[in-house]
Amino acid sequence: MSAIPSVTGYSGKALRVYDIGIAIQGMDGYMLRCIKLVVVSLLLALLCACSTLNASGVPATDIGNQITGPNQYTGIPSPNAPSPPGAGGYYGDGGGGGGGGTPYTPLAITKVWVERNPDRLFIQTHGGPVNTPKTISITESHNLVFETMSVELESSSTAEFPFWFTDQLTAGPVEITATAESGEELTEPYTEDLGLGFRDIREHEALCAIPRATRTAVGEPVLIQVYTSFLPFNRDLSYADSVAVTWETGGAYVAGSLNVGGPGGGQKFPDGVWGAMKQIPVGFLLPEDEMLQAVPVSAQPGREYVAFNVTPIGGGYSNMHGHLFNFELAFDEPGTYTLGFLAFDEVERTYYSNQAGWRYSWSNIGNDFEQFTTSVTVVE
Repeated sequence: MSAIPSVTGYSGKALRVYDIGIAIQGMDGYMLRCIKLVVVSLLLALLCACSTLNASGVPATDIGNQITGPNQYTGIPSPNAPSPPGAGGYYGDGGGGGGGGTPYTPLAITKVWVERNPDRLFIQTHGGPVNTPKTISITESHNLVFETMSVELESSSTAEFPFWFTDQLTAGPVEITATAESGEELTEPYTEDLGLGFRDIREHEALCAIPRATRTAVGEPVLIQVYTSFLPFNRDLSYADSVAVTWETGGAYVAGSLNVGGPGGGQKFPDGVWGAMKQIPVGFLLPEDEMLQAVPVSAQPGREYVAFNVTPIGGGYSNMHGHLFNFELAFDEPGTYTLGFLAFDEVERTYYSNQAGWRYSWSNIGNDFEQFTTSVTVVE
């Protein structure tokens, strides 16, 4: 056997290919066969390991049990592989894997939202047994009345519940609690604050007219609350000279119902925005009922208005938000009546003034707010 050239003197540098070749030539046949056998064995072991893994590095025999999200599966289910805990398996496999291949998700309520004017609550569901009707039920509600408390769905995933307020002037949350049922599955109660009901208006210089109840019968009076948001500091309110509230033809002011400030209390009790004045009024001048008859809006056929005014005696001024006044309306025909304000009809119709006699207008009289329903549905 030839002598192997010395590799000393390289000072740790990598050996050149030429030198390695010379070293291999110096080995005998037996040693070379051993090295070849070791290399082939390593290659075979590597190939076997790769063949048992899929592209994700998961054993191929368990490909049916890969979880890509909550209660979701990919791939073809393995006949013998159990379903992951809480996942429910696949449709058609008895809940434990081994059939069909359609992913299965437990029944759940996933979204609740409201659309306004007309008022409707929507409850969206997801999952549940395949080809099985779902029943969505409202089990509890606060300040709301629903046309139906239960809706059965054959194929859709979203149930619609028309509703109305019994009193949307009540402070506090407006909540519903609902459940969904399909086959033998029943969800846990789902509670949601709908973000409705009386809350302060964030917009400055806004005026709004809010019906206490949003559904009433023909001839039955419904209370209407007129409310002002914050006013600029250089535009104080001392007198509500004229506030023209509008609605569709068919409504009438209920005699004797005009009341200063918020609901309740005496007719001329200084609450609401009047109670927040720097100097509390000692009394009020209010228009006689004969002056509060509905008048057609000349530029809006089919609508009419009443111009209210509240004149405090001995009062100061205020920039605060609060109740201006309230009154009652009654309707002589079924239908939907939407409240609004009239800025101008031959002359200015909605404005206020300060103690010096300067006249101002609210910049927002559109009467369109997310938290309030501003229409009344009248039924027989």
